[in-house]
Amino acid sequence: MNQPHEVCVALRSYRIKARIKQELIARALGVAQSQISRWESGREIPRPHNIEAIRALLWGDTNNPLQSLMFFVRTSELPLVLVDNSGDLLACGLPFQHPGNPLEQFGWVFDEDRNPALAEVHRPYWDALADPRGIVGMELRIPFEHQGRAWQAVSRKTIYAVEGRGICLADIRFVPQPDDVRLSRPVIRRLPATHPAGALSVPARPGH
Repeated sequence: MNQPHEVCVALRSYRIKARIKQELIARALGVAQSQISRWESGREIPRPHNIEAIRALLWGDTNNPLQSLMFFVRTSELPLVLVDNSGDLLACGLPFQHPGNPLEQFGWVFDEDRNPALAEVHRPYWDALADPRGIVGMELRIPFEHQGRAWQAVSRKTIYAVEGRGICLADIRFVPQPDDVRLSRPVIRRLPATHPAGALSVPARPGH
């Protein structure tokens, strides 16, 4: 995949499959959102240094789509986490990388040993990770108390297969609880594997 237009097609495919907005890709590449739009539509061809940056984002040095996704999460300004089917944290966004960040303070609410009430409602999450079929969108709100105040953890997860392996990309926010929110089963939405945002599959680069 050496031609600039092929790289642009791959960029659009990657972004749609990973359900990533143009704005976030633009931040990762250091360009305007409108520039991403022009590249993806074929109205403009990226310059050589932009081509290399796009290749690094998509394929990295290992030609591994999971590594590309990890790179994106690590450079994102959103409160993102990337988790594998063993529950291991693979990467987190910039808001969760500084000492004393919200995930360090409140991440315990997602620990089923420390928060046993979570185990039952979290079962669909583990089931989807263990056997990813198509895409599973899942939203979960977990109430907890902090310094005498009511809070909630809002987790919006997208679970899909990356090279046959269950991966969860989640946007996690901790906010004061405005209402009487109770822990309940997550809201789940499923898309078929044939949907454009289906499992990531990044073609190998020639010579790798």
